[in-house]
Amino acid sequence: PKGGLSDQKTQLAVPRLNQEAVAAGTADIDAVSGATYTSEGYRKSLQSALDKMKQASSGAPASSGAAQARTVTGKAVRTQYGPVQVRITVSGGKITK
Repeated sequence: PKGGLSDQKTQLAVPRLNQEAVAAGTADIDAVSGATYTSEGYRKSLQSALDKMKQASSGAPASSGAAQARTVTGKAVRTQYGPVQVRITVSGGKITK
């Protein structure tokens, strides 16, 4: 979202959502109060990125270096205030960024 209060809420919400995603390692994270639409879009995009990562690693042989860091972008999710898209880095099967 762009403009005024929406920008402020997004700037506060995204770092918290990032921290929760890394800590939880899943898309099962709490919404940030006051940023409900952003939080919901974030969760959906995060789940999309995790699904892509799982699909990519399920076909890889064990010796292919699957423990190396890989970055995946989730689908852009439309919200009432604009699109939300998450990019994650996974290393050793865990979200690191």
